[in-house]
Amino acid sequence: MSGDALRTPIAVVGLSCRLPGADDAEAFWRLLAEARSAVVEMPGDRLDRDLYFDERRGQRGRTYSTICGLVRPQHPWSGDESYDVCHRILADVAVEACRNSGMTREDLAARSVGVFVGHSGGSPAASDVTRATLAGQAYELLRGVAGVETERAARVIADATARLRRGKPQRASDGNPKSEARWAAELVARTLGLTGPNLVLDAACSSSLVALALGALALERGEVDVAIVGGASYAQSNSLILFSQAQSCSARGSRPFDDGADGLVGSEGYVAMVLKTEAQARRDGDAIAAVIRGIGLSTDGRGRHLWAPRKEGQTAAMTRAYGAGIDPAGVQYVEAHATSTQVGDATEIESMAEFFGPHLKGAKIPVGSVKSNIGHTLETAGLAGLLKVILAMKHGAVPPTINVEQPNHTIDWERVPFEVVRAMRPWARPDGGVRRGAVSAFGIGG
Repeated sequence: MSGDALRTPIAVVGLSCRLPGADDAEAFWRLLAEARSAVVEMPGDRLDRDLYFDERRGQRGRTYSTICGLVRPQHPWSGDESYDVCHRILADVAVEACRNSGMTREDLAARSVGVFVGHSGGSPAASDVTRATLAGQAYELLRGVAGVETERAARVIADATARLRRGKPQRASDGNPKSEARWAAELVARTLGLTGPNLVLDAACSSSLVALALGALALERGEVDVAIVGGASYAQSNSLILFSQAQSCSARGSRPFDDGADGLVGSEGYVAMVLKTEAQARRDGDAIAAVIRGIGLSTDGRGRHLWAPRKEGQTAAMTRAYGAGIDPAGVQYVEAHATSTQVGDATEIESMAEFFGPHLKGAKIPVGSVKSNIGHTLETAGLAGLLKVILAMKHGAVPPTINVEQPNHTIDWERVPFEVVRAMRPWARPDGGVRRGAVSAFGIGG
């Protein structure tokens, strides 16, 4: 999608979230405004330290980090319990976003409403079901390999199978446990009684903003009257181990733009927004939280390797977002992706400097990252950043990026047209006009 492709301004008319340290949008704003961190130790039921923790880096199948961002445990009410808990929480948040928009179930039923969710997978329920289901077969296979056919061996296998299955989720009565990623959007549609399209897409850490792009395009083309866009991520040991293998996560904390940044902090989170075209929102008399005027997508092409972002791909996305009629000089704040890795943060600032520099003519604009407060919410990261910008516009203030003690020395801060926001500052309306912000989200591999 290029900037020219989004010719129709899109209005955000409803929003809700469940993020680390915040059960709703106003609690999220208080977390940001008070410069607090929601990063905590991953509990034992998510990470078995005896099996997976090793403080040494580079140990196969181990993690050297035990920190993350978690939402407050709640029992989700949406859907039956055959659905993954991650998907049920997202459905709750989507219902709250619709309530925030002022739309009733009757309003939704009278329109074509699409659901577009950025998500790659639920909780570990699917793997737990698989293990519980196949445990007996696996043990029998081992017995066959060992050539043991005694009655005692059969009893041992039966006991081991029962022990492994104890406490694990079982198959739903229809034989189809609803744990695959696709059910996240389906449950939202089912809970709200929607009849429009629903889909889940996985674009790694840019998933939720790509979902927003598809929802905006569907609105522009008249394929839907209303789009519910969302992101859902669930923190689990798998991610810690994955990022530890690449030595790209931190055991200390999330420190975007800081000279001591040593990796990301994987977190969970849920955000949902209700979108209409701006024209339709005004006809309906909606309270408009923000208007989206440009969206740009890109990939890095043939890069050096999976973990090395390319400046060219990021610059291409910005060029496409600022199409005809959108002046980059009007941007007053940038919410960066900023994963808290030295190379990633430097590459992002360099690409933004290359794009914005010629338009800003020596001026500096503030830049920040919500990951300093809540960690990296993976698939939800883009919408979490967008929500932060919308709330900052509403309150007329830019909250600080915390944990920045000494700015990243590999970035020439005197030369680039950006400065990290390290204390709350007012966000005034320029010449009585409107506040304008930009948001970035990048996925692994570009």
